[in-house]
Amino acid sequence: MQIDLELETATPCLAHGATNQILAIRPPAFKGILHYWTRAMLGGVLGATNADGIRQYEEKLLGSTKKQAPLTIRLTEMGSFHPKSVALLPHKSCHREQSRMPTIPAGTKFKLRLQLKFTLTKAEQRAICACFEVALALGAIGQRSRRGFGGLLITASSASDWVAPTPLSKPMAYVQHVATVCRYAQSTLRTIVPPEMHLDQYAAGYTPFPTISQQNGYYKRENTFQSFDSGLHELMTQMHNHHKPAFGSVRGGRQGSPVWFKFLPIQQRYVLVAATFATALRNNAQDMQLVDQVLQNELNMKAFASVPGWNHYVS
Repeated sequence: MQIDLELETATPCLAHGATNQILAIRPPAFKGILHYWTRAMLGGVLGATNADGIRQYEEKLLGSTKKQAPLTIRLTEMGSFHPKSVALLPHKSCHREQSRMPTIPAGTKFKLRLQLKFTLTKAEQRAICACFEVALALGAIGQRSRRGFGGLLITASSASDWVAPTPLSKPMAYVQHVATVCRYAQSTLRTIVPPEMHLDQYAAGYTPFPTISQQNGYYKRENTFQSFDSGLHELMTQMHNHHKPAFGSVRGGRQGSPVWFKFLPIQQRYVLVAATFATALRNNAQDMQLVDQVLQNELNMKAFASVPGWNHYVS
């Protein structure tokens, strides 16, 4: 089965080719986020502690170092672009400290082809496509992908009943889209996992890796931004006011943030949304209550209980 997609960068993208001096969008970036978000979805079906089961079904759907992937992702067309210099830390007062870097600008168009091998059952093909939708709805590609960079939009699909275009008519349409794709991904994965392996309820407490759990949250900011730059300035101002390892840290070994922020271009404004993972961090630094308070009280974000797997936020 073959699905051709037209995509567009929603925000500046820090994706690179063979070296960091070459800006490029490449298939491995999509394979990487597909693996990440498929594991997150599988954890909600099999349980976060069932590492063997998650590994088994991830390999079955996406391949591994020991098994060839039954899915091929190809970049069939890349639109031309002129690199745009963007400050990664725009809240810094000193220009030198703002860490300006060239990026693939927002609005860059390209085409991607998903080739699903005939060895897959229809249910497995559905599950892969559903997880791919989740990866693009909640995730991003390239550096700084958890802080609003590298967001992608699906603008057209040759099989919209398998992978649907991104709805951007209004903010709540996008929230509903996220809820729909998360619900569908879990339901399709349940069709390929034997019922006796299904989890009765989402994991409680902090999980050993990013996955669905009872403390995850999905948020949308009430006020919109005039531009990506103004939104990033506000976001980084608030994030850097909290020198808390609960938001991720580079001290004592790099620790990825449990929060994925995305900026969405809707009605000529930018909407900020976020998905949180209640993941155990190094040195027992996890604190989802603090994360929830900062998002709601200082970034003016509202938590939504409609997204399956991200609907038991701490308040």
